[in-house]
Amino acid sequence: MAEQIVADALVEQAMRETGLDTFDSESFREGLGVFVSSFNKGIREGYHTDAGAARAQADSVLYLSN
Repeated sequence: MAEQIVADALVEQAMRETGLDTFDSESFREGLGVFVSSFNKGIREGYHTDAGAARAQADSVLYLSN
């Protein structure tokens, strides 16, 4: 089973990669939480592979970094 993704870990990784100490706004948090919850449900139900979870994590960090 693929490892679940964690919203706070995604944000922390994006901050490390960009050198940011904070985001200008936290307005993205609700949507990120919905995405992570839904994606993790798919993991628990066996819909996502390890590669799919890794891709979702990498893409999420990229979007947060942008």
